[in-house]
Amino acid sequence: MKIVKPVLILVILLCAASSFAQTISPDSAKYHEGSLATVCGKVYGTHTGKTGVVTLNFGAEYPDNSFTAVVFADDASNFKKPEEYNGKQVCVTGRIKMYKGKAEVILKEASQLREQ
Repeated sequence: MKIVKPVLILVILLCAASSFAQTISPDSAKYHEGSLATVCGKVYGTHTGKTGVVTLNFGAEYPDNSFTAVVFADDASNFKKPEEYNGKQVCVTGRIKMYKGKAEVILKEASQLREQ
């Protein structure tokens, strides 16, 4: 019984921490590098590369997009087909990092992406 309580407390704290992610626009994501955040906006296009990496472009169509949500091939089965997100308002949650001068979040689980 003593082991269960610390584990339960840890789970509660982790869930609470994820609910504190700030919500920001795709255009402002670049100012939040390293932050855990929820980025909400319209998906202007998707792309699946030769290696199976899926990108969802926010803010504008590629290459003028301001933010990208990235799904690596190994995790793609956790999500709907990329084209089903085109033109939709979605929110993605994760740690923001910069890649080639643009902000991105890497998605691993379906729970990181929700339609508005």
